[in-house]
Amino acid sequence: STAITENVGTLRLLSGLGALEVARQGAAGASVELNFSALERSPGTGLRVLCNTTADAYNWYTQPRIVLTGVADGLLPYAVQDFYDPTHVVVESGLVKRFSAYTTLPLSGGSDATLHTVTTNLTLTGDVDTKALMIRQNGANNITLDLGDHDLRVASGSIGFGMRKSHTIQASGAGRLVFGSQDITLFAAAESADVVTISAPLASSVSGPHHLIVPLIRACNRLQLTGPDYIGTYSNLVVAGGGGAFELGGPSNRVFSGSITGWGALRKSGSGTLRLTGPDLRPDGATTVMGGRLVVANPAALHWFTYTDGTIVVTNAALEIESGVTWDARFTLQTDSTLTGDGKINTTKAITNTVHVAPGHAVGKLTTIGLTFAAGSHLDWELGTNTVTAGTDYDLLRVEGNFALPPNATEMIVDVYDAGNGAAFINNKSFTLVEWTGTDPANTPAWTFVNHSEQTLDTSAATITVDSVNNKLVLTGLKNKYPNTTVIVIR
Repeated sequence: STAITENVGTLRLLSGLGALEVARQGAAGASVELNFSALERSPGTGLRVLCNTTADAYNWYTQPRIVLTGVADGLLPYAVQDFYDPTHVVVESGLVKRFSAYTTLPLSGGSDATLHTVTTNLTLTGDVDTKALMIRQNGANNITLDLGDHDLRVASGSIGFGMRKSHTIQASGAGRLVFGSQDITLFAAAESADVVTISAPLASSVSGPHHLIVPLIRACNRLQLTGPDYIGTYSNLVVAGGGGAFELGGPSNRVFSGSITGWGALRKSGSGTLRLTGPDLRPDGATTVMGGRLVVANPAALHWFTYTDGTIVVTNAALEIESGVTWDARFTLQTDSTLTGDGKINTTKAITNTVHVAPGHAVGKLTTIGLTFAAGSHLDWELGTNTVTAGTDYDLLRVEGNFALPPNATEMIVDVYDAGNGAAFINNKSFTLVEWTGTDPANTPAWTFVNHSEQTLDTSAATITVDSVNNKLVLTGLKNKYPNTTVIVIR
């Protein structure tokens, strides 16, 4: 029943995503106000603002509010959870003041210094400039914003999706979603069944480094990027979601060079490659590789997990350990997935049915500290342009520990590729496919060769033997195949 005003002073955002929340107790409660006189932030940090309202949401005088002063307009990535009445959040200069007036996105293009909101399905008929963007349904409908052939330029880099529904930003033509800030904030408030999708191409009007801040609340199922990404190179990633996931999909390759923080799940889909060169500092949140390739380029990438499975690699997706990286995170390989790279896996792995092990990024060497192949598993082997050195001229799997093959007479598949396109002379040559330092394989499976280079290789006489003296798995009987040649002799 007593009004409360807290004057906090300077707010400093050092890393990750900050949250400010004020609430009033009961419909008859007095006003609550949280005041900050200044704000300092590091690049790649974000702020989530929550004003917890009650039934009489439009009674301005008793509503809780947050006041931030001394902040340059548009320079802070932000997200406001209270979409029902934006006047609950106020600033005297900049930041969230633009939420005090809803503006309908111009149908024919134009610009606005404040916030544009979309409350019905909309197709742009001209380029649009806005400080920030919010998509929220007016009723029970999901909203689709179609950019068509036009650019939607968001100066602050901040986009919000509200009112607990599945919304979409797409481009049926050549339109792009262009961010005018290094800090890109994508905020979604949705229910567990809701999926927020951005399939429009992503671009930026400013040079990097770019940072992605993704707050997910109300148990939002996921926010997914499924279109082309012309930015591609990012520094920090903040994923903050109560059980929700942020999905990086689409055909484009992406690189994150900074840290991954927050407590949300991360998903990789689409045909592109996601390369992580920085550490993963999330205390919680699994990573699922659903498509394309995920490259571990830092020993601490995808490392800290409380989840048992850690990183999960599913059908038709690949997990690559980059050269020079020793990785000891937990991971699971599911049906038709691939483990590849030139690095070292500091854990013992069991390779199950239909799973592929493919040493090297191209031709190269993959190292583990223990490996067991099950029946129906695959070893992918690639030949280069020479035959001298295993791991350099052709693929090598090195096991610094015990090595086991499938049970006797059960099938194991060797997929053979000729990256040199017939350049290497291989007749009467032997090749070391696997070498190990621990116990020898006790079984002899039935080898099946799948020749992916039938124009240059002949595997009809190929065979594999276990060399227990030198601890090697050896391939022999591989032959060159030369194309039919017609010789014309003129006398």
